[in-house]
Amino acid sequence: MVVVRDRRARRRSPALTEAREIIVEPLDGAAAAHAEEAFRHAYASVFAEPPYNESEDDVAAAFRRFRSQTRKPAFRGALARTESGDPVGLAYGYPLSARTRWWDRKVGEARLWGGAMLHDVMVLDL
Repeated sequence: MVVVRDRRARRRSPALTEAREIIVEPLDGAAAAHAEEAFRHAYASVFAEPPYNESEDDVAAAFRRFRSQTRKPAFRGALARTESGDPVGLAYGYPLSARTRWWDRKVGEARLWGGAMLHDVMVLDL
């Protein structure tokens, strides 16, 4: 478990305004599947704002495969919560096979768009 105290992050999210600490919990696939609603809530909150402007349908589409992804042996996730338990951040994923080609195309397409902001990134060794 990682505890984060970052005053800059509090300015970005109303849920963080009252938080004194953010607790980041590393999760394996089974634990992440159990916490799916918290992941979904954090995702919806983060990506509802510009430049993403994701709708409820976009969130539903993003989570269609979440359960099957959590069953992959190398799946790892992290869920950030306030000390009162409100989900305020997330990360999850798993290694892709060497035969995965769609990712190579996505990486080649990645570009910053007008008005894009750089985000703070925290790397956790899960």
